[in-house]
Amino acid sequence: MWKVLLAALAALVLAGGAWALFMREDDTGRRIDVGALEDGVKFPQPEIADQRVQLGEEAGFNAHNVTTAWVPGQTEPDPAELTVLRNVATALDKRNMKLLITSYAPRPRYAPVSEEERENYATFMATLARELPSVRDFAVWNEPNLNGFWLSQFDDAGQDIAARDYTALLARTYDALKE
Repeated sequence: MWKVLLAALAALVLAGGAWALFMREDDTGRRIDVGALEDGVKFPQPEIADQRVQLGEEAGFNAHNVTTAWVPGQTEPDPAELTVLRNVATALDKRNMKLLITSYAPRPRYAPVSEEERENYATFMATLARELPSVRDFAVWNEPNLNGFWLSQFDDAGQDIAARDYTALLARTYDALKE
């Protein structure tokens, strides 16, 4: 008896969870974005990118986050990477799905802590925004509070410098994106 009751309760919880996954508005009628961070949709062939995005749509997603790498000195995306991002953006636009692009460096020591590198990164992000006009959402870096993404976290006296440096990057990039 308990097993049947527990199974019925589990089925109700799962059904409710599935319903919530496909619900796209909150109680006030505002859109709720449900998606995934998945670079598996990034392909140079538009038809493959489209097929991969379709899988997310079939899963009930209405948003998608992809990453793109930035390295010191870079002020614009690699042309091949831009093609891939355009393919993803086109596939998502076709389905009225939102795209968020997160850009950070492949190595934490590449974090843009100097004024020159912050400017380079901000220019890079602004170029992405100009080249991908349908994309309205950009994430500036990834987890700058972790040394796996941002070095250095502290100075020799043990003072937090990552927060200071990231705030400066965020401010400069925000201004560049709004321009």
